[in-house]
Amino acid sequence: MRARSRETASEPRTRARRMPGEREDGEERSGEPRTRVRARTREVTGARDPESRSESRREAPRSSPAPEPERPLDGTPQLQLSWHDGRIVAWSAAADAVAEDAASIRERLTAAGTDPSAWSDHDPVKLPGGREAPAIAAPVQQTLGWLVSLAPTATEETLGASVTWLGLVASLGARLVGAGRVVPQLDRTGGASGGKGNRGTYRVRWYPALVDHDELVALARSMPTAVAAFGRHADGRAVTMELLGAFVDAVCADAASRVPVPAAPPDPRSAVDVAESILARLDGTEFEAPTQHAGELIRGLQRWAATVIGSPRLRLIAQLDPPDDSGAWHLKVLVPGGQRKLERVDAAMSNANPDRREHIKGELERLEALVPRLQPRNGRRRGEVLLGQQEAWELMTETGPMLVAAGFEVRVPPLKRKKARPGLRITASEGHETVVGAQQLSSVQWSAVFDDVELTAEDIQRLAAESRPLVKSHGRWVEVDHADLEAAAVALAEREKQDQLTGADMLRYALGLEESPFGTISVAGEGWAADLLRSASEIPTHPPTSPEGFEGELRGYQADALAWLRFLDRAGLG
Repeated sequence: MRARSRETASEPRTRARRMPGEREDGEERSGEPRTRVRARTREVTGARDPESRSESRREAPRSSPAPEPERPLDGTPQLQLSWHDGRIVAWSAAADAVAEDAASIRERLTAAGTDPSAWSDHDPVKLPGGREAPAIAAPVQQTLGWLVSLAPTATEETLGASVTWLGLVASLGARLVGAGRVVPQLDRTGGASGGKGNRGTYRVRWYPALVDHDELVALARSMPTAVAAFGRHADGRAVTMELLGAFVDAVCADAASRVPVPAAPPDPRSAVDVAESILARLDGTEFEAPTQHAGELIRGLQRWAATVIGSPRLRLIAQLDPPDDSGAWHLKVLVPGGQRKLERVDAAMSNANPDRREHIKGELERLEALVPRLQPRNGRRRGEVLLGQQEAWELMTETGPMLVAAGFEVRVPPLKRKKARPGLRITASEGHETVVGAQQLSSVQWSAVFDDVELTAEDIQRLAAESRPLVKSHGRWVEVDHADLEAAAVALAEREKQDQLTGADMLRYALGLEESPFGTISVAGEGWAADLLRSASEIPTHPPTSPEGFEGELRGYQADALAWLRFLDRAGLG
């Protein structure tokens, strides 16, 4: 019974393994079909089951499969640019295209706008699949202007992504130089001639400073692999900074070579001689100098530029808040924290680890050197100070842009550069007389108006005492001229006793028929004149040419005349 049960139980599994066309005799169930299934499995998947391993060892060796036919290279090559050993390398290829020879590359360079004579032979570029692409190279100094022009070439089908990317980096380098975000450093390039052990060869090299961190990261992450075709496992950030440094150095060295300078000492020996040699050779010309004095200058320049060179990850924020009730402006220094939160600089230093604390401290000291009012004194909290109107204006107009150029973020209230426009205003209140119209007598108050800010005589007196009077107009702070304040004060004093006017008098002021130091005088409040002027402001600029009750269409001047007549009718003037 047990044998029968095992046989019955195994039958469904055997049937499940049958292939089409199998017979059900015991021999096929136990041997041949299983062998064929295993063979088919090996044929499809390449796998081996444990029972067939010994059989496969005895099988005759199989011939290796025929190689797949190569894909035809019928694509269109693109001009690519790489960076190698301080030179720009040009080559032309694509994954599905045959690499072009040097002559064709020169033709592409000519079409792209550069002088091909600046390019010389270079080692070929190794492409995937064992192929090679001929290449030519040129110094950065002879290609920089052309590279800057390549920034907007993303849509050019004949130019690869590496060309556009190098153009963007070159453009950033030019912008850094234009903004003054560069620093000189003294680099040692080798030993002295003749094997003098106490002397070396040096040159001035210019480095980018205060590079925007986000822009640098975006460029590094988007760097095409073709840019680093000659390097393995090239770090995008390192390559970007190296290229940026080469571009900056090329521009600054060229500019320095055009500036007349005193001759350098022929054989510098003292520290003063070495310093004069540096100033005379800002164009990167090499010179020999004693290693001791040159080393001291190298370390000094490195300390001087340590906080600005490259791309600082931390940018302090100088924030100026609007004045409080006492008229004082609050300047404070903030530090960006996690989750886009801002901390006071003293709190940030207290909560930071030692490395970050030293970094914040160094940046704060640099900021305090640029804004002396921030320097701690008399037990005041570090990183905070109250400013007057004059100091606040200088920060918004002069010091602020300088701080931005130095790598700090500056936040100030909205500012209007143009001075406020002065004027006078009559505010009327409707009287108790029964007379209506132009002869209606109204009580009036005189005030000065600067842009949209209305000032009384007391306000003018207070502002005139400020060295830099400021008012907030249309949401922006604007400067008020002292001469305008003085003229407004005189005008209000002359009209102080003129507290009643007829509607006709107010209309004459509004139309500029009466003398005023600021031209026309605005009229506000209640009364016939105020209502009249408000109605005049409501006259449509482009009245309808098909008014109600009229069949046809008026000409433009006719529609304007009709609108004016309706205004006069409503105002009771005709």
